[in-house]
Amino acid sequence: MNIIDNVTILVSTCDSFSDLWQNNKILFERFWPNHPNIIYFSDKNTSIPTFDICVFNNDEFSLRLKKVLSMVKTKYVLLTLDDYLLDKYVNQGSFGYCLEYLEKNAGDYFRFYKRTKVKGKFLDSQYKIKKLPLIKTAYEVNLYPSIWKTESLKRMIKKEENIWKFEVRMTRRSKELGFSGYATYDDRIFHFVDTIRKGKYIRKAYHFLNRNNLYISDRKIQSWYEKIKLDFRTFLSRILPNKIKKLFKRISKKQYFSNFAENDD
Repeated sequence: MNIIDNVTILVSTCDSFSDLWQNNKILFERFWPNHPNIIYFSDKNTSIPTFDICVFNNDEFSLRLKKVLSMVKTKYVLLTLDDYLLDKYVNQGSFGYCLEYLEKNAGDYFRFYKRTKVKGKFLDSQYKIKKLPLIKTAYEVNLYPSIWKTESLKRMIKKEENIWKFEVRMTRRSKELGFSGYATYDDRIFHFVDTIRKGKYIRKAYHFLNRNNLYISDRKIQSWYEKIKLDFRTFLSRILPNKIKKLFKRISKKQYFSNFAENDD
């Protein structure tokens, strides 16, 4: 299957993350020089008027996504976010293999990231592909870089929602719609650096930008305390059983977006 003719890249962003736009574009050109057409879409653009971007007048994420999907002519889209910056070359053959795999298996979704992990054997040992059971975690289907069948992604949009509520509901909606999803555990196909957390540069990402002479704004850098705290919470999230995590949430006064996973309120 020809990638150029069958895939459109969609990069979701917002005006407050405009300091990432040029870096995102530069790295696509550097590490995927023959990439498909890219559409950047945002809530507004008050920062870089010359940047080629679709602006949707302060709409929430899901409505912006719905509008940009109406512009897409290809059967598939690669949906990603502005702060997932390519840092290694995309192998056209490997990407094409995954696209063909999705097509042959009549799939709706194919994730290029092993998180959230799922149990079960690899269906394809060459690229470590697993089928998503869509039964337990809210984030089996998520907004990490993924191929979507365009029409299937359109059906995921039920109402106007912010990005966090939309993402936490993606797994349940995929199950309700009878979708089939896959994930590759091979990180060589579409390797990226996660750049921002809670509005600050992740330390590893900051050093990546610095090494590669990319634009660095006056955005704050994650402190060592914040890094250790985040790493520890991530570690616990990955090893603790779901029952324990749910217990912690019940006794905590904090409002988690995962609380919205089972409803559309």
